[in-house]
Amino acid sequence: MTIKKAAEILAYLETPIANAAIDNFAKFDIYLKDTIIKNIFIFEDLRNLFDKELQLVIQNTVDNDWQIALRKSSNDIKKMVLKNMPRKRGREVLDSLMSAKIEQNTRIVECQNKILDIALEMNQKQQIQMSKVKKNETYI
Repeated sequence: MTIKKAAEILAYLETPIANAAIDNFAKFDIYLKDTIIKNIFIFEDLRNLFDKELQLVIQNTVDNDWQIALRKSSNDIKKMVLKNMPRKRGREVLDSLMSAKIEQNTRIVECQNKILDIALEMNQKQQIQMSKVKKNETYI
């Protein structure tokens, strides 16, 4: 089984089951675990975070990375990120997107991966919970 196939299977499991499987991979090979995790999640999966979780990710990243990373992302993720940024910071990122110079795809992917790596690290520390499925915020 390839790493990509293993990642695809794990992506559709419930989070506790997938996490247990991933932790078992770490017992054998930490590189394998990291590689599988990086194949499970993509930058666009950040849209599945709760607003508070995305705000934590935003707090731990720099604006310049967002300005570049959002250039080739969906409108959904752009709106969600901008909505969850402090107003002044969001305006600066939006202004940068509006007046964006052409950026190489490799630079965009590099910035997206940088942000995703921070989110995955936060996920590992259980500060946020990454998911392939949109979570519903419910208040009781």
